[in-house]
Amino acid sequence: MKECDELNYFDVSNPLFPRWDDDNLRNMFNESELFAGVDRNHERSQILKYSAGSFIFSPETLPFDKIYILKEGRIVMFRLLSNGKRLAMGEIQPGIVFGIMGVLGRTVQKNFAQAAEDCLVSTIPKERFLYYMNNNSTMAGRLAEAAYWLINIMENRIIDIVYNTVRSRLANFLLNNANQTTGIIKDFTQEEIGDTIGATRQVVTENLNAMRKEGLLIIKRKEIRILDRRGLAKVLSASER
Repeated sequence: MKECDELNYFDVSNPLFPRWDDDNLRNMFNESELFAGVDRNHERSQILKYSAGSFIFSPETLPFDKIYILKEGRIVMFRLLSNGKRLAMGEIQPGIVFGIMGVLGRTVQKNFAQAAEDCLVSTIPKERFLYYMNNNSTMAGRLAEAAYWLINIMENRIIDIVYNTVRSRLANFLLNNANQTTGIIKDFTQEEIGDTIGATRQVVTENLNAMRKEGLLIIKRKEIRILDRRGLAKVLSASER
């Protein structure tokens, strides 16, 4: 591990997949990239409206007979743990294709997709999507590569939750979700942060307050400003020794 004075926080932090911040994933699941070179029949697609708080799909969604493309709004993906706690799996931004694993026969029945705000969602029937994939080797290759990146990110997340402390996981979350220019993390409640890093709101609050007292950050309503990124990187580097 590098000495702290030489440490770059990008070297020690890992994306937790809350907002598709990894450029590879965002590009692979972008509608224009995924369907590049495919002659799509838009007449077969359907536009659906979802109000904030409603579910696009849930464990009760059977059969899984379509894929989804977010046109407007924001969607959160999560699972419910056995104790009833939400574990955030991702946040879908406009232009992203989701629900693919369901139509490929992989189980997604533990997943919830919920509108975080009013949304417009386009759907493509399973049969039409499979036709695109079976007749376009480039598209199939993109999906295989995307699956690799998803597995890699989720493996990192499992390791993070199992082996690292809440303090370390919180530092990781802050570094990965902060605006790289301003150091600000916006629009996350402390409960949502807990959902993402696998901790209760109370424990998140305790750790944020401790970091605030150490001069690492400033806390406002739905806004956190990082004051000392190197200090947060030290938290991560210490957890890996």
